[in-house]
Parts: sequence; C-alpha cells; structure tokens
Amino acid sequence: MILRRRSTFGHVVLPVFYDVDPSLVRKQSRYFEEAFTRHEGKVEAKSGETRKEWMSKVEEWRAALREVADLAGMNLQNRADGHELRFIRKIIKVVGDKLSRTILDITPCAIGIPSRARKIQFWLEDGSDDVGEAAICGMGGIGKTTQSFYII
Repeated sequence: MILRRRSTFGHVVLPVFYDVDPSLVRKQSRYFEEAFTRHEGKVEAKSGETRKEWMSKVEEWRAALREVADLAGMNLQNRADGHELRFIRKIIKVVGDKLSRTILDITPCAIGIPSRARKIQFWLEDGSDDVGEAAICGMGGIGKTTQSFYII
C-alpha cells in the first residue's frame, strides 16, 4: 500500500533497515525466505480462486520488498556504526529535511479579540461558585482554537 501511494501520489518513502541487511530483503533470503515458504505452504492448502488470489498477494509482497530494498534508505549499520541513538537522530534529520514546512506567524491576539478576551477572562475569574458555560463559534479559519489558548 505504501508503494502504491508512492507511485500514485509521489509520496516519499524512506526505508529504515533496522538490524536487517537490505540485501537480505532484496534477495529474500534467510528469514524472509522462511516466511515466504510458510505463506506459500498455507496458500497451497487453499483451492480455486482463493488460491490464485493469495498467490498473487504473496507475489505482490515479494515484489514490494524487492522494490523497497532498491530504494535509498537508511541502514543502522551503515549510517551510525550501529549506535541506535545516533541512527534515530539521523532519521529525524532526514525526515525533517524532506518535509516542506511553512512556519505560520500568529500574533498574540488578533485584531478585535483583546477586548472580547478580557470580558471572557473577567467572567472566568469572577470568583463565583456557579457553573458557567461558554461556546466559541464562527466560521473555520478565523482563529477560534488559537485565540482560546491565549484566553486560558
């Protein structure tokens, strides 16, 4: 599914090989081979269309693993000499660099809000034991949530 999203929508895929050599994934040897042999054994017990459907799925999984192994990824042994913390920091750095982030400039209080915020603040701090209820409503994108944090 991840690879479909990559080909359909151009999403970036960054394989992380943690304690596994990418060549084992590509060649599907050792424990990958064992797992696929078990899956294929279970498929052999099926019959008719179900068998064809599951055999097709197993082939898709094989192809997906080969494709992932061919992508430029991050390998614990190659990237951080086996040091887990350094490896995690490098993953965070690479992912952060790949994201296109837009920093929003939010003013402490939007125009026209301070007087309303003061009224709400006085109402919240009136010292009474009565239970009160407030609703903040308005069209989307006008800062209801953002401004609520400044009131509290």
